[in-house]
Amino acid sequence: MTLPFLTEKVNDIPVHIYPTDKYKTNFISLYIRQPLADEHHTKVALIPQILNRGTEKYPTAGQFKQALEELYGASLNADVMKRGEEQIIVFRMQMANEKFLSDQTPLLEKGIELLSEVLLRPLTENDSFVERHVDIEKELLKRRLEQIKDDKMRYANKRCVEEMFAEERFRLFSNGSLDQIIDLSPKQLYQYYRQMIESHPIELFVAGDVDKDQVKNTVQQHLQLPRGEQIKMHGTEIKKEVVEEREVVERTKISQGKLHIGCRTATVYNDDDYVALQVCNGVFGGFSHSKLFQHVREKESLAYYVSSSVESHKGFMMIMSGIEFKNYQKTVDIIKQQLKETANGNITDEELNQTKAVLVNQILESEDQPFQQMERYMHGIIGRQQRPSEELIEKINQVTKEDIQKVAKKIKVDTIYFLTSEEEGE
Repeated sequence: MTLPFLTEKVNDIPVHIYPTDKYKTNFISLYIRQPLADEHHTKVALIPQILNRGTEKYPTAGQFKQALEELYGASLNADVMKRGEEQIIVFRMQMANEKFLSDQTPLLEKGIELLSEVLLRPLTENDSFVERHVDIEKELLKRRLEQIKDDKMRYANKRCVEEMFAEERFRLFSNGSLDQIIDLSPKQLYQYYRQMIESHPIELFVAGDVDKDQVKNTVQQHLQLPRGEQIKMHGTEIKKEVVEEREVVERTKISQGKLHIGCRTATVYNDDDYVALQVCNGVFGGFSHSKLFQHVREKESLAYYVSSSVESHKGFMMIMSGIEFKNYQKTVDIIKQQLKETANGNITDEELNQTKAVLVNQILESEDQPFQQMERYMHGIIGRQQRPSEELIEKINQVTKEDIQKVAKKIKVDTIYFLTSEEEGE
């Protein structure tokens, strides 16, 4: 089994290089890992946005945009995501490859130089981030968090997770908490950023028609992060048992009920039956041919939408549906029945074969998406097991109905969350 990335340590950070002539564009991702923590998750959510505000060399948004334009319209974005009980800042950069241009300016080198400028020389004042930048980003984050209440599906997802994992770090939202924003100062944020750059695990990815040694030399020369003693990532706490099934009902002004059900799967990324869980989710609720869609939406007309998805590192499955308020109990009963049918092995050949075909197709499609390839490799780093495409496809095709039955029997409903109207049931 082959992995596309060749890994070497340069300047004390792992550099994963994928030299390939499949792409005429070069792609860079840089991940900064952080244990999900109540005292830091809002800082981590703010920091990449502040870094995007300007650098010593390009102190305004206009100048920074111009620098990207001069790299033949390169793009650089920063984001924050949650994987298990890790919160990860990711920078993604995309630029043309000079091999395919008449101008031979070394664009990859210039791109890594620019990324280094963002990371090492952000715009500061008095050993602190610039106050006006911090104020703007705090206000923007505050608005984003407040707006989640207007997106009822996203809000229901967030609330279901908060209720289900009330005693676990996984409850924390990757975009931070409203109640922490006001107390964060520019100096606090800058000091924490310096701490992250020096002591948190960082992974750099480069993919494109590149030479491995040339990439290493460029990183060696331009990306010299101040690395010190590294923090240990403690992994994700995985609870397999459900002590008591919980039901949470929340009322608001809403025209359609949101029924979201959190389940514990007891299966995570590096388990032997992880691939069977992916196929199980596809049979149960992952796609339009799955049991949930066919039974809840098509046959019973109970839901405007219904699906399930699996979080790979926590052992968590979310079932999401939008329903009329009066259909709550009937929908819960049918969802549970379909989970039971899956666990009992009542799976048709069509459900199994179609699920495998869709999953294999998704993997093959991701081969053409460098950022997805990097993301999959990061899953392997977090889960401490790499799963190359060929291996995944082979294992998917080997999954039997009995494998699905076994893994489905471990899935337990933990929390049923229902967002309903203020009037319903009063």
